[in-house]
Amino acid sequence: MGVRALVRRRGAVHETDDLAKVAATLEEDETAVAWIDFDGDPTPDERRILEHELGIHALVLEDLVASYALPKLEEYETFLYVLVHGVARTSPLSLTDIGFDEVDIVLGERWVVTHHHAFAVMEQVRAECKKPRRILERGPAFVAHEILDRLVDDYLPAVESFDDELEALETAVIGQQATHESVARIFALKRSLFAVRRVAAYQREVLGKLGRPGTSFLPDAVLPFMRDVYDHLGQVTFLTETYRETASNVFEMHLSMQSNRLNEVMKTLTMFSTTLLPLSLVAGIYGMNFKNMPELEWLYGYPMAIGLMVVIGAGMLVFFRRKRWL
Repeated sequence: MGVRALVRRRGAVHETDDLAKVAATLEEDETAVAWIDFDGDPTPDERRILEHELGIHALVLEDLVASYALPKLEEYETFLYVLVHGVARTSPLSLTDIGFDEVDIVLGERWVVTHHHAFAVMEQVRAECKKPRRILERGPAFVAHEILDRLVDDYLPAVESFDDELEALETAVIGQQATHESVARIFALKRSLFAVRRVAAYQREVLGKLGRPGTSFLPDAVLPFMRDVYDHLGQVTFLTETYRETASNVFEMHLSMQSNRLNEVMKTLTMFSTTLLPLSLVAGIYGMNFKNMPELEWLYGYPMAIGLMVVIGAGMLVFFRRKRWL
């Protein structure tokens, strides 16, 4: 989509896609403030304006178009650079393959530059900035806060979705209906939760720095709001850690139930084997077919042998029962 800018000048907010015009307005009117939003990478001409007109360092411009796995905060003489991540909005949300959208925020004294790729939160913030006597009027730092606040709020619905998924898996495990696919899904959820927790933990550290007094280009009035975002992200990290423990418990429960089932099967097989062992002994003795075998010519020898086997087998089962092995 390119660049979209909102410029507040003399009490009115104007929208434009002409970056050169925005830079000229900021230079002509010292009371003007602007939010410059890039939905995609800036063109070479736009990069030149950002570097020479707004004074953004060339290394930061390179960071804008690069991708980084972890958030970071860098303070420069004329601006503040913040890199954060939001949960990628897919429909339906894939919890086993959760993604993140990178958002770059460059905050100056009278302007804020953002860079992202199709990040839905920006449309919500833009709508708020167009309202009279709202965010843009209070300054660029409040625009940055609004972006960070909505970005963190997007984490909660995604993280809370893990609760329903884990509850369904737990019900399947308890009902002994878990399959190999269920176990694979548990591991996939744990992997996604670890990814969310890693990003959220680093991001919380960045937000903690933004909420401290003395941070460049952040007026004291915005600091309580930054600390509020920090607290919300703390809730996200707490939930992800809780759900990771739940996923581990569900998997351990599955292993325990599988082990119990295996023990029951082994116990049953052992009982049968132990019961049949003396019967095999009797049958083996009577099957040796020696010429002078005792009772070999006896009329009731065969019924006596069968009866002996039945008595031995019944006696062993009664013994197992009294020992509570059955």
